[in-house]
Amino acid sequence: MRKNDDLFRLVSSLDRRELIAVNRELLKHNSSGKYRRIFRSIRSVGRAGNYVEEDIIKRAGCRNKNAFSVAKNYLYGNIVNILINLNTPASSDGKIKIQISFIDLMYKRTLYSKAYEQLKKTKRKAYISDNFLRLVEIIRLERNLVIELLPPAKKTRVILSLFEEEKTILAKINNISEYRCIEYQIRATISDAVSTGKKLSQKLLGFRKRSVLSSEKKAMSFAALASFYNTNSIISMYSGDIKNTYRFRKKLVEHIETRKDVKFENPTNYIVSLYNLIESCYEMLLPKEMINFIYKLRLFAERVSIPENSKLLSDLGCSKQELKYSLIKPDIDASEKVSKLLLAYLGEYKGKISGAEESECLYLIAVSYFLLNKYDDAAKLLNRIISSEKVNNGIFLINVKLLNILTQYQMNNIELVIYLVSSLNRTLSSVKLPGDFQTALSGFLKELIAAKDEQDHLYLRNRYMKVITGYYFNNKDHISRTAVSGWMKNK
Repeated sequence: MRKNDDLFRLVSSLDRRELIAVNRELLKHNSSGKYRRIFRSIRSVGRAGNYVEEDIIKRAGCRNKNAFSVAKNYLYGNIVNILINLNTPASSDGKIKIQISFIDLMYKRTLYSKAYEQLKKTKRKAYISDNFLRLVEIIRLERNLVIELLPPAKKTRVILSLFEEEKTILAKINNISEYRCIEYQIRATISDAVSTGKKLSQKLLGFRKRSVLSSEKKAMSFAALASFYNTNSIISMYSGDIKNTYRFRKKLVEHIETRKDVKFENPTNYIVSLYNLIESCYEMLLPKEMINFIYKLRLFAERVSIPENSKLLSDLGCSKQELKYSLIKPDIDASEKVSKLLLAYLGEYKGKISGAEESECLYLIAVSYFLLNKYDDAAKLLNRIISSEKVNNGIFLINVKLLNILTQYQMNNIELVIYLVSSLNRTLSSVKLPGDFQTALSGFLKELIAAKDEQDHLYLRNRYMKVITGYYFNNKDHISRTAVSGWMKNK
C-alpha cells in the first residue's frame, strides 16, 4: 500500500464522527470481521506514519495481494456510501415524496384502504412541515381514493370540502409567492440604484405600502412570515434604519428557531440569518447579545453538515465579529487571541473571499496590534491594505491611512509621517467628508509633529478630540473611534 492510495487518503481524512459511523456499519454488516481488520490496520498506519503492506494483509486474513486488492476496493466503496448517508440526511420533503409514490402505487393496485390509511399519516406530516406543494398532490390523491371508498351519499360533500381545502392551500402558496416577488423587486431596485447612483431610500420605503408588508397578520404561513421579516429587514438596512434592521433580523432568527425541521434541513439559511443579526448587534452596540449569538452560531455549525460557503461564514465571519466585540469593549487579551485565529483563517480561505472582506479582516487585526503596541506588525498589515488594488471604499481607506500615520508616529518615523499627512490631505480632498473633520484632522496631525511636551499634547487633544471622534461616532465606525480616541487620550 502506498501513501497516495485512495483508500489510505480516505481513511486518514475521517473525523471522529465519521470514524464512529464507519466502525458501527462495518460491525453491523461484516460478520467475518475482515474489512474491519483492514480498516483498523490502515488507521494504525496513519497514526504511526509508517507501514508494511504484508503485515496488513496478514492481519486482514487475505490469502494474497490480489485478494487484498479486491477487499480494498470493496471497503473503499463501502466507506464512501456510509459517508454519503451520514452527510446527506433525508429531508422531510424527500420522505413525504417517497410516501406519496407509495400511496400512488397502492392506489394503482386497488389497495384503497391501505392507501388511505397511509395518506392520512402523510398528510399530517405535510401539514406539520408546511409543505404546501406536496399537500396539493396529496389532496388530489385523496379525491381519487374518496371516489373509490365512500358511498355516493357522502362522496359529494367530502369532495367539495377537499376542493375548499385545496383552494386554501393554493392561497397560501400564492401568499408566499407575493412576498418572494416583492423581495426580488427590492433586490433589483437596490442593484439598479447601486449601478446608476440613484437615490434609494424613498423607493424602498414605497414597498412598505404594499398590502402584504403592512402587517405580520397578512402572512398566511411559516414561510410567508419568514419572508415578511426578511424583506422588511432589507428595506430597513438600505434605508439606514439600523434599529428596525436589528428588530426584523432578530424576529426572523426567533421565528426560524421555533421550527427545528426548518433550522436543520436548511442550515445555510439559519446561519446567514444569525450572522446578519450578529452584524446588527455590532451596529447597535450590543456586545453581550452579539457574543451570545456568535457562540450560538458556532455551536450550530459544529452540529450540522454545512457547505463550504457557510463554513467560511461561521469560521472567518464569526471570528471577525468576535474581534469587533473585543475591540469595542476593549478586551486586549481576547483581541490578541482572536487576531491570531482570524489571521490563520485568512490563510485557510485565501482565494475564496473578496478583496474587500480580506482588507476589513486585516484592518481589524491591525487595530488589535496597534492597541497591543505591536506597531511594526500593524504597519505591515496596513501597508498591505493600502497597496491592494481590490479596495474601492474611499472612507475605509482614509481610516486605514489615518491608523498607519499614527502607527508610524509611534515608531518615530517623523519624515514618513509628514509625507503621509500630505498624502492623506490629497485623499481627503477627493472624498466627500465633513469639512470640519478634514480641517481638524489635518491640523491635529501637523501640529502633533511639532509638539514638544506633554502640555502640547494635552492642548491638542482638548482642541481636536470632539470633532475627530465625533466623525467616527456619526458614521457608526466604532472600531476606528476606539483606536483613535484611545490613542489621543494617551498623548
